[in-house]
Amino acid sequence: MSEGKDSAPQGENPFTRPWFLASAAVVVIIAILALVYALLPPVGATPSSSAPTAAASSPTRTADGGDAGDSVCGLPEGDQTIPGPDLESQWELVGKTAAPAEPESFGPGEVNSEGVRTCFAHNPTGALYAAANVLVTGANGRQADTYQYLAAAGPERDSRLSSAAPEQVTDLQVAGFQYISYSEDNAVVTLGVKFPDQTYFTFTTTMIWEDGDWKAVLPPAAGQQVSDLSSLIPWAGV
Repeated sequence: MSEGKDSAPQGENPFTRPWFLASAAVVVIIAILALVYALLPPVGATPSSSAPTAAASSPTRTADGGDAGDSVCGLPEGDQTIPGPDLESQWELVGKTAAPAEPESFGPGEVNSEGVRTCFAHNPTGALYAAANVLVTGANGRQADTYQYLAAAGPERDSRLSSAAPEQVTDLQVAGFQYISYSEDNAVVTLGVKFPDQTYFTFTTTMIWEDGDWKAVLPPAAGQQVSDLSSLIPWAGV
């Protein structure tokens, strides 16, 4: 019987053939993203009238007993303009991943004893910085800390905190963003990331203002692989 063009020659391991290796690489990337983006809602999501809105409208208090609109670390509300192509950010490396960092204006205003960056300004740019920080924290193998300190309160957060998950570092960089919507206590943004092999993904996350800081809304995201990030505003630290 003649061999098809995709069949392995006799004695050759089919698992070393190029088509199999390429498929395996895609599976690995998707598995890693599932861990890194475990806080984020589905791509293309828009603010719902249920969980995010209810959380935004419910009375909340900051850790020091201040009003719900006050930053937990005293950052000013500042400019309420939604950031666009003219956004200029300062960046710093967290592990191998660049994260936006302007502690006196947009945040993070605090780094806790676990090394987790928290407290972002109550404005659109602060929410964008917070969303990027969620991604960077997860990429550095800090999924448990992400749930503990950066996720909005709720049963999904409690469930994830109680279940052990492997901590895995992911080599990626923030590379772009696009604002979907913003209200006083609810922000929806799309972030783009790139991997060293020039693989690109986008995902959309909802952030809500809770206890004086921006927190990511669960359940998990569904990241989308794209050919490039041309649909987003370029935004990168490296």
